[in-house]
Amino acid sequence: MRFSDLFNPKTGPEAIARLALYPFLILIIGSLASTIVGQLNGTDSLLLMLFFILMSPLAYVLRERRQGRRQQPGTHRGAERTPLLPPNEEEE
Repeated sequence: MRFSDLFNPKTGPEAIARLALYPFLILIIGSLASTIVGQLNGTDSLLLMLFFILMSPLAYVLRERRQGRRQQPGTHRGAERTPLLPPNEEEE
């Protein structure tokens, strides 16, 4: 969303609704998460933190595998080009 979308008559109402909705959703999800984590005892909190720490690298690996392998830059070896002078220039 661009700032100019707020003043555009066609996209303005939708942009304003998004601008109000997203922070509200973040607040609700954050308060729910803090309520749930607040009710856990120390061992459960530690296990939950360990779960998220282990899930992050796993999610990264899955995402990279789904995207496929990227082509390595520099694997295409071509002939080296030498610079040429313009045809009207005299060599010194």
